[in-house]
Amino acid sequence: MSLLDALLLDPYRINVWIAYRTDGIAGNGTQTDPYDGSTIAKFDTLMNGIAANTCVHLGPGEFQTSGYYDGITGTYWQAKAGMRIVGSGIDVTTLKLVNTTATTQRVYAVAHELSSPTPLVTAVSSFGSLRNDDSGWVGFRFQVGAVPLTVTALGRWIVRGNSGSHTVQLFNMDGAQVPGGSVTLNTAGQTAGQFAYVTLASSVTLAANTTYALMSLEPIIGGDQWYDYWNTRITVSGVASAVAAVWTYDPRPSPGRLPEKT
Repeated sequence: MSLLDALLLDPYRINVWIAYRTDGIAGNGTQTDPYDGSTIAKFDTLMNGIAANTCVHLGPGEFQTSGYYDGITGTYWQAKAGMRIVGSGIDVTTLKLVNTTATTQRVYAVAHELSSPTPLVTAVSSFGSLRNDDSGWVGFRFQVGAVPLTVTALGRWIVRGNSGSHTVQLFNMDGAQVPGGSVTLNTAGQTAGQFAYVTLASSVTLAANTTYALMSLEPIIGGDQWYDYWNTRITVSGVASAVAAVWTYDPRPSPGRLPEKT
């Protein structure tokens, strides 16, 4: 039963709240006492001072910003690595670019790319026996920590000689598939001895303090090899814990707890 499936995660995030306040109070950035972003200067100063890997929650209303362009001076900001901006809904929150200084330059409301995701499985320290004597889903379960995880890609460990395509899927521990949490990974031509990843169509958020299973479908007896859980040891990032092997012999996991080995 393989432990060698993987997923990519956005970096650890903290949360900050900004509102269009009319009470003249600056706020402390919490959900119950958000920062005041009611003017261009206030909003841009706040955004410039927010740390990387922060999820910025914008309340209802229109937030005006000078944005960013190459060579800009004065009050401005651009997205830092791993920053995420979440409004209160379509037609509820508006981020309006207001910049009368720039003329020929390209002006950005957010600007510049975000950081690359980081892997959940950070190391493989030992390997069990190679197998291809069974068919079904194999993988591992893990418990998300106190902070929800944003998953951007799923992967499978590549063994020399692998050449088939495999469905890699996130499951809840009752066997139900996580919506949107599936990719098809073609192992042909992939580099052996490391993970190969496929990006999800859109990112998936895994709830805090919840256990999930990540599994690869090994459909053919005698097909691609994979490592048995026995003597296979992986290290996961600190954002998750409680790792154990899981598997099912069904074509797809059915309702009911997935079998597992610790």
